[in-house]
Parts: sequence; structure tokens; C-alpha cells
Amino acid sequence: MENFTKNISISMYRTLNIYILSVIYLFLIGCNKPIPKKALKLELENIKKVEIKNEYPQIINTSEAKDISTKQLTDCISNIDYIALDSEHLIGEIRKMIITESKIYIMDSFLSQQVFVFDKQGKLLFRIDEKGNGPEEFISIWDMQVNESKKEILLNDALGLSYIYYSTEDGSFIKRERGIQNCYLANINNIYINMLSYGQDFNDKESWQLLITDKDSILYKGFQLEELQKNNFIENSISYNFENKLIYTPTYSDTIYQFCENISFIPKFVIKQNKSIWNKHNENMTYAEICKLIKENNYTLFTGNIIDSERYMLFTTNEEYKGGIIKQPYIWDKINKISYRWDSKTIISKENIRDVITIPLTSYNDRFYGIFQIGKDPELKSISPKLAKLLPKDVENANPIIVAYQFKDIH
Repeated sequence: MENFTKNISISMYRTLNIYILSVIYLFLIGCNKPIPKKALKLELENIKKVEIKNEYPQIINTSEAKDISTKQLTDCISNIDYIALDSEHLIGEIRKMIITESKIYIMDSFLSQQVFVFDKQGKLLFRIDEKGNGPEEFISIWDMQVNESKKEILLNDALGLSYIYYSTEDGSFIKRERGIQNCYLANINNIYINMLSYGQDFNDKESWQLLITDKDSILYKGFQLEELQKNNFIENSISYNFENKLIYTPTYSDTIYQFCENISFIPKFVIKQNKSIWNKHNENMTYAEICKLIKENNYTLFTGNIIDSERYMLFTTNEEYKGGIIKQPYIWDKINKISYRWDSKTIISKENIRDVITIPLTSYNDRFYGIFQIGKDPELKSISPKLAKLLPKDVENANPIIVAYQFKDIH
């Protein structure tokens, strides 16, 4: 648990610094000469607003969630598989994982700054490690999207203000398109949905979290920032649901929106919490002050991310635990309209561990995919044979193991 809390702190620290890094870089590029603020400013005054439709969302009340342990959840799994990733090239930190019918795509934005592509047996097929200043290279990778029908991997080079495409077949370069400053990105029907942090637009009159563009030409603006959102914190809250519809949650908000093809959004879910940070949306606060409310005053924060399958939807909130902050997972049963609070903090003794399930990073069809790293240990007396044969002797020099699992009826 100590390592888990530390990993969350590191992740938050890096998220906080994304905006700072982009500003520093934008002022340094161009033969090391600073670019004037006027040249970076995005003109938004005459840009159309995205329509947000007035529909009633599904309310998911976390205070009504039933407690369920990891052991109970493990008993509700219909099938579970493990994939040991090829360790010839070590992955640093997994910032995004995408699963398709035949491949596993993993993005490490910080340590190795590469994209790793594996087959479903864990064999490394190729890497995209084209870091540099060349026309086929990226300066940074802050987001990734895969379109296997077009055989394209889209990388968001936020520092290079570029959208770069590589092949899903072998990682070869396809094309580069000029973009705008952002933190995170999605592409739908050849338009880009850019998620910005406060101040990235260099516009003193108005600030919007979403800018929809045709390459670097701004078409629409959406979700004007509230006072609470006007700090340097941003977390990637753009994802896709089971039906492959784009889902977005504004930073700190409790409402999950779905993108519609007519360039509009509809509210789909509200994650209701007893003391939500979003209750303070009219107040200007630093992220440190928000963390203090969570640690000392029992506030909670919906992280904005969902992992969706046909039957179940998983989401997390930031909550206090032993003086720190952890991600607390919840599972929503779409059919029975019941939510479960997953007690992932309780440590199971080694001798009782048979299978391992972790909070998922992604889903594909009706399966959830998470990662873990444990090595061979004589105390793991009850471990399942199919997992035991995959455990490395040297964890430090091995890539994570992916766990893929599917729930039957949770009860």
C-alpha cells in the first residue's frame, strides 16, 4: 500500500507539471529565442460554442454503494488470463494502455518516452521511439489513440504542437499535422478534440477546457472553466465507452458527458458524493488546498476516468486514506443499477493468494485489463499454476504482467 500511495503521488505530480513544461518549451523553441505571448494567444472571441444538451443523466450515488472485497470480486470472475510482456526492452511508467483484437499498445510518456506494441501473447512487435526534432519525430508524447481500421496510431506531441501518425503494422511514420497547444487529445471523423489546462490558450479574456479543431484551425469551444478549475492541475478525462462513443468529464466535475456527431455533448452520468470537491466549483483554490480538503475534511474527488464494458462500468474517486490520498474504485452494474465499493486496500496474505486482479487501466469488449508486478516467492503457496509459470525471478528487470478478467454476476 505504501508503494501504491507513492505511485499516485508521482502521477499527480507529473500531471500538475504538464502545463508548466509546455509553457517553458513554447518559450524556448525557435532557435532558443522566446516566442512572444501574442503569437501563442488563441483567438476565441468569434468561435462557436459547443452545444450541451439538456438531458437527464443517470445518477450514481457512491454513498449507496455496497462494499465488496477483492476476494469476493475474484469469486465473481468468469475467466481470468495473464500476459507476461516481453522484457527485452523495459517499460518505464504506463500512462496509457489500449487493447484491440490482436494487439496491446502501451504508452510511456515520461521514463522511456516510447510506445510499445505487443501481440496478445506478450511478444514485442515493435516500438515507436522516434524522439527528436526531425519531421518524423516527436518531442513529447502525452496522449495516444489507435484506429486499427485505418491502421493508424495517433500520438499527441503536445510540446511540438503536432498530431503525428504511425502505422499499426510496423510503427513506421505516416504523417504529421499541425496542431494547437493542449494536454490531451482525441480524433473523431477527422476533427480533433483538444483538452487544455488553464492558461494554455494565453487568452486573458476567456478560457475553455475543450477546443475542437481542424488541425490548427479552431472550430468550436466548449466547457468554459469555472473558478475551481483555474489552477495548473489536469488529468486525462477523455475516453471511450463500450459502444466506442467519446466520453469526457471536465476537470473536478462530477458529470460525465458523451460526445455526439453533431458537435454537441449530452450528460450521461453524475457521480454523486456526500462531500464532493465540485461543490466548491465557484471558489478559486490551488491543488494543494484541494488535497487538504480531501485529507482533513473528508471531501472526495471524482477522477473523471471511466473504464467501461457492456455490463459494468468502473470509476475511481480520490479519497483520504491514512493521511494520504488513494484512488478508491467503484463498480456500476448497468443492468441492476447497483454500485459496489471495491475494498482494494485490504492486503491478502501471500499464502492465500490464488489469482491476482487489479484496478483496470482499460477494457476491450467485456474484459478489464490491469497490470501488476510480483516475482517468484515460496510463500505464494496457493498461486494458480498458469500465473506461477509467468512470475519472473528478477522483478526489477521484468516488464509488468497484464491481467485480463471478466465478471459474471457481482453480488
